Amino acid sequence: MTARGVAPGFIVLLAALTMLSPFVTDTYVPAINAARESLNATAIETQQTLSAYMLGLAIMALWHGAISDAVGRRPVMLGGLAIYTMGALGCALATSIDALIGFRFITGLAGGVGMVLTRAIVRDMLDGAAAQRLLLHIRVMFGLAPAIAPILGGWMFELFGWRSIFWFVCRWVGAHRLVFCCPA
Repeated sequence: MTARGVAPGFIVLLAALTMLSPFVTDTYVPAINAARESLNATAIETQQTLSAYMLGLAIMALWHGAISDAVGRRPVMLGGLAIYTMGALGCALATSIDALIGFRFITGLAGGVGMVLTRAIVRDMLDGAAAQRLLLHIRVMFGLAPAIAPILGGWMFELFGWRSIFWFVCRWVGAHRLVFCCPA
């Protein structure tokens, strides 16, 4: 199969799954001080919400591929997105900084599923230059995340408060999970 034979909507889905982790991290950054004030936390405690996310991401990024090789791409992707959604829900409902740190760690554990499995899915579908071409298209769209996310996060924070960012993430990841559930 060639990269030209892949449906554009599927390419966008793969790109969105790849940019999930950096997008969500950068969306949260504009509201970090508001979360600190809301939860009566110190600056260091609030910064640990980012560190906890990155720690979870680093730990599981090593395992998503191996687990998906053993049990399949779809179950790992769907499970990862479900865990991510539950973690984001916990972040939105957190009443203490410790809870927010814990839920950020949980979202981090699942956060790498899109980045890791997208590459595996492309390699399963395509070979050689066609795979490289499709990954290039995905990476170009991936590059938009750091540019768009802080702007979107700032708007959501200003209009609806810091928790709205995590409610948005719940909806966004939930939508991806629904789309990924659909048969190919």
